[in-house]
Amino acid sequence: MTRISTTAFALAAILALSACSAATEITESETAEPDAAACGAICVVPFDGSQVDVDTWAGVAYEEGVVILDVRTPEEFADGHIAGATNINLLSGVFADEIALLNPEASYAVYCRSGNRSREAIDIMADLGVTQTLGLEDGIGGWAAAGYAIVTD
Repeated sequence: MTRISTTAFALAAILALSACSAATEITESETAEPDAAACGAICVVPFDGSQVDVDTWAGVAYEEGVVILDVRTPEEFADGHIAGATNINLLSGVFADEIALLNPEASYAVYCRSGNRSREAIDIMADLGVTQTLGLEDGIGGWAAAGYAIVTD
């Protein structure tokens, strides 16, 4: 090889390598809040009291050790609920007492009808030391609209 072609080859290699590293560079903003539905099993969804979309919630609600918590009334629960859910009625007047009996170290996937009561329930749970929670943004209505099963038992 001549010196010009060797130099051109080296320059081309350097440009190709720098293009590869630039293309695979991940910025802080891209990694701040992973979307489990978008990136599959490699992402970790934090149980940090946030409300997430139905696909993200569904992706973690059935992980080992997660307790699915329905905070609607017993009548609403009986009409249909997410399989495996435990019902603790936010409006019962004894919600805080029942939450105080839960394991504060466990992870809780919380839902209601539309997402409003679950937000309130998560705030109460956090005040009582139960902080590993994740809410279903649009509640069981969003769950059903997305085609997920509702059971009555």
